[in-house]
Amino acid sequence: MAEEIRLRASDPETARAEIEQTRARLSGTIDEIEDVLIRKRERVRRQLDVIARIREKPLHAAGIVLGLGVLAGFVSGGSAKERERRVAADERASLWEARARRLLAIARSQEEEIEDLELSLAELERHLQLDPDEQEELDDEDSPSRWSEFRETVVERVGEYLSTAAGLAGELRRRL
Repeated sequence: MAEEIRLRASDPETARAEIEQTRARLSGTIDEIEDVLIRKRERVRRQLDVIARIREKPLHAAGIVLGLGVLAGFVSGGSAKERERRVAADERASLWEARARRLLAIARSQEEEIEDLELSLAELERHLQLDPDEQEELDDEDSPSRWSEFRETVVERVGEYLSTAAGLAGELRRRL
């Protein structure tokens, strides 16, 4: 076969004719490949052109979108029981928040009362730290009933505070 190629190559006209035939065959093959690629590219373009498909079959497209929307609603929305549970949980949270705010208001009120009592106690301590002569002068100015009223007021308020605090603590323990 190698001798045959050499014999053909020795004749320039034959070599040129063979080169032309090979070029023609290659050109035809390349043209066929180009045609196949163009057809495939057009087919892929048509398959990927979603808008054209929607224009061709708008009712099918609307049905698919509606179905996907319903499916997404079922997946993300949960059941009616779950929604009811969430509403009930929100209501319980609101109730507990209102109770907590009420307790906070009571605690602040009692804190103010305690501050008032501390001021009164500071005044009493100041009175008790006076010399006996100065105490007698103050006692003469103030009737003994004033100090007994003050003492009773202090005892009463502290008692109310402790009883309210105990009641609130019991209620919190019971609810938690």
